[in-house]
Amino acid sequence: DGTADKLQVNVSSFNNPVTDTYATLAVDNTCQIDAVSAAGEDTNTATDPGFDYPAGLLDFVLDCATPGFTATVTQYFYGIEKSNLILRKYNSVNHSYSTVLGAVLEDVTIGGEQAVKVTYTIVDGGPLDEDGIANGAIIDPSGVAMSIIGAPNTGVGGAYR
Repeated sequence: DGTADKLQVNVSSFNNPVTDTYATLAVDNTCQIDAVSAAGEDTNTATDPGFDYPAGLLDFVLDCATPGFTATVTQYFYGIEKSNLILRKYNSVNHSYSTVLGAVLEDVTIGGEQAVKVTYTIVDGGPLDEDGIANGAIIDPSGVAMSIIGAPNTGVGGAYR
């Protein structure tokens, strides 16, 4: 947008330790990013056995001031392509993962660099807000994931002797 990310309280760019490339989180300009980090799935209490997280998970806290606010969240992951990726949410309260329905993923080029752009909405106190309380704060660990479950090897279709 032409404004340095470090000058915007609603945008944060940082080196993602999982990929050693940049990641960016951008939210509505009425919200402030209080914290953001990226980490591999293996840092969670539970892993998601059917999925691989090539850019890890972004864990962030937003201060949107207005309880019940609906925030539009945009995540950018550099150095990966959207092919076969979906957005998954980790819930550290019940140690489970789920697919974020309605998330839009697209390949984009920013400053000559390939990135995956992920856009979705979160309602403060809704199912994607980890604390589940309409208190003006949104907590959301999530990341792009690829299914690693293939067709089972049943032996059917092999050559018979």
